[in-house]
Amino acid sequence: MNKICFVLDTHYPNYTSRLKTTSLKSFIDLELDVHGFGFLISTNRPEDFQSDKYTNRNIHVFDIDKLRENNKTSLQCELLPDDPVGLYPSKFPWNLERLILKKAGEMGYNIVINLDSDVVIDNRFDALYIKKYLNDIYEENTVMTNQAIFVYEEQSTREEFHLHEKYKQFFSLNHETSAYNSWDGPVIAYMGKTSKDIIKYADIWDMLTTFGYKKEHGYGYGNIVCGNMSLCIPMSDWKLKWKDLPFTPHHKYEDRPPQI
Repeated sequence: MNKICFVLDTHYPNYTSRLKTTSLKSFIDLELDVHGFGFLISTNRPEDFQSDKYTNRNIHVFDIDKLRENNKTSLQCELLPDDPVGLYPSKFPWNLERLILKKAGEMGYNIVINLDSDVVIDNRFDALYIKKYLNDIYEENTVMTNQAIFVYEEQSTREEFHLHEKYKQFFSLNHETSAYNSWDGPVIAYMGKTSKDIIKYADIWDMLTTFGYKKEHGYGYGNIVCGNMSLCIPMSDWKLKWKDLPFTPHHKYEDRPPQI
């Protein structure tokens, strides 16, 4: 039987505040916890979720620095500035999401729905519908998104693919061209055969992130998460699919700090 959770990497007061009005509110209102769903948050502001309202056996809040206390590369290269003006979200270290994904796998979840803080759960549906829908579309070791998919072409000069020939040679990769398609957007579902497959995926993502930041061979994707995902999916023996999902972005650009 599938074990399902939501994971969110949510930082700074503008986004922790926003989360309380979007998917976290829906999770509580729809009593998704009663139906076995989990809700995992990684944040640099765990104190923002200390209210009794968010005390629930299926709602878990993790301090981001606790999650990565043994990850030297993340601590050194994925800095969260005290003042994010001009840096967040455009230069935010989006690869941090791998940490809460791995935690979900370690907690036994094999379907992990990663949402941005401003994503809402479709209010036309109840908990039973959402649970049935996710189980009905379930495919082992598949990444699903209802957002943008980037199509890979060999020798591509696009930002998320421009180093692929070097990566493919270094890691001896020979997958079909379409296997390197990638995605972008605030909604992604990781559907593992087991929770161990979620952990394996997160570990390969972490390896690629470390490789990209260190640039020991003179190149690396660094913070280009779409480039890492394009490689992580086939290297994990997963596949990518576009699929309608009952989760929708609800952007409010006033949430974002002014750029300078």
